[in-house]
Amino acid sequence: MDKKGAIEFSMTTIMVIIIGVAVLALGLTWIRGTFTQVGDITDDAFSQARNSLSGELGPSNRVVVSPSSLNLAANQQRTVSVGCYNDASGSARTASLNSLSGTNIDVDQSANPSVPSGRSAFWGVVVKAKSGVTSATTPEVLTLNIDCNGQVETRALSITYK
Repeated sequence: MDKKGAIEFSMTTIMVIIIGVAVLALGLTWIRGTFTQVGDITDDAFSQARNSLSGELGPSNRVVVSPSSLNLAANQQRTVSVGCYNDASGSARTASLNSLSGTNIDVDQSANPSVPSGRSAFWGVVVKAKSGVTSATTPEVLTLNIDCNGQVETRALSITYK
């Protein structure tokens, strides 16, 4: 191989590497920006949902569950928001969810919040469909027993499968 061909080959290799690094940097920047936007949109949606649910909570309606129905595929999980309003005077109360898993789902709650007097608190409950469910699986109604202010209130969560 002559020296001119070797230099040309090495210059081409260097140019390909530079172009590759530039495309990679631009791609990573674009992906980071996209995920930042998705995160902002998600935060805004949760904030709007929380504000909407706050308006529904009060002395006449101390417990709220949203959404009240889910449509889940196998191994899919969704977070259900549970809100509790403490209308008791005095100290803060701890709200909790006392619920058993359904036949085809698993339930996991992330927290038992402390709810100050005259205030409300929200927390997430993760509902996950088990691996064997299909659209032919019988829909379920999960009974959520929510302890808010020392009084247990029951809410239903309808679950269908796709």
